[in-house]
Amino acid sequence: MYNNLEHSSRAHQSTGNNGWAPDAEEQNMLNQFMVDSTDEKSYGGGDGGVGGDGGHSGGYVPQALPRPPGYPPDLRPPQTSAAAFQPNVQNTYGGLIPGSEPSGFAGLGVGDLNKAGDLGSKRRSQEMTLEDKEKVTRDRNREHARNTRLRKKAYEAKLSQMVMDLTAQREQQARERALAATMERERLSIRQGVVRQMLDLRAAGDADVMKWMQIVDESFVCTMPITPFRSFQHAEVNGVNRVLRGLDAFIADVRSEAICVESIGAPSPRWKAARARGERVSAQYALVDLAVAEDSLMAKWVFATRNAVSAGAECECRLDGMLRCTFTPQNKILSAEFSFDVMALMQQLQCAATPADSMVQSEVPIVPNTLQMASLQSQECRVITSARPPYQIVQANPAWTQLCGYASEEVEGRNLGIMQGPATDRAAVARFMADVHAGRPAA
Repeated sequence: MYNNLEHSSRAHQSTGNNGWAPDAEEQNMLNQFMVDSTDEKSYGGGDGGVGGDGGHSGGYVPQALPRPPGYPPDLRPPQTSAAAFQPNVQNTYGGLIPGSEPSGFAGLGVGDLNKAGDLGSKRRSQEMTLEDKEKVTRDRNREHARNTRLRKKAYEAKLSQMVMDLTAQREQQARERALAATMERERLSIRQGVVRQMLDLRAAGDADVMKWMQIVDESFVCTMPITPFRSFQHAEVNGVNRVLRGLDAFIADVRSEAICVESIGAPSPRWKAARARGERVSAQYALVDLAVAEDSLMAKWVFATRNAVSAGAECECRLDGMLRCTFTPQNKILSAEFSFDVMALMQQLQCAATPADSMVQSEVPIVPNTLQMASLQSQECRVITSARPPYQIVQANPAWTQLCGYASEEVEGRNLGIMQGPATDRAAVARFMADVHAGRPAA
């Protein structure tokens, strides 16, 4: 119909004939078209069309055409041109693009389409039967139950994994604590053994450097009270204490203590007789209480002689004291601090040297630890030599010259080899000179 109408309009315009009239077929088509165009406000429906609102929202607006010349007066002119029927589409901005197919959804937005979808769903729901609705409900409930079971299963699995992780963590911590406690016990046991070994070597007067290096660090420092009844280097004095730095100084003190122990009971006649028989006084250390604090070990110790009476002393000696040691990570002794009552020990040494039938208590000899003290007048036999080989005699006091039968002028510049003879114990001399060469006390 449109093509015929367009053809008729073009034919009329091209001829320009004022007397033109459509034939019967064309008249019927025009009449039908004019009825349709006047009854409907827009293409695609009026008030009830998809465009809505009188058809002006999404359709095209009818356009009036001028009456062609010679057009019959009883006929209404066509209300639309042929161009108005060309296809239209809606562009991005809501307008129409000529040349596209007319659409009932022209001018609709996304929200309108969603509403249309909801309306369609409602219509489909209204069309469902009761059995269909029950089936949909069952399916939905089954899906909810299945999802609930899956969530519950996942939650239970997560809780189980958390419990397993916490259990493993606690077991690991327990193992670590047990291992740390075991290592601490082993460390304490090792350090107790090291302290006991140090005290045993000290009681024996052992000067073996290799043995001491196994338990004492090279930078070892030892602190103890001043002991006037034993020999020591005057440079070690620091206030009321002696500070021994290094392994050599400590070994020298070990030898000094050993000589002091051997002289317990001297110079009583019983002691001299025991010495003649080859008997020597021995002593030992014993650890009583131990306390550990980080890298430190504190212990109460007891020093006691074992055979002083049988070796010529009048009584046994006993000394209580405290010891504090620090250690290296390798469990070597880094420092040691001895604390004891010096005067109590000196009183016991006096008792051990005083015969039971004597009315006068013997005095403990004070060891001259400086050249000045050694040069003072004394009833004790003393000879002073150089500190390095050949150990020439520098001075001899009258008691020594009277005992040995030499004048002081005869011995000065010579060494103590003049005192040796066929009966001299060469092994004892070798041991004596070994301590002298090492700068340690010797007897």
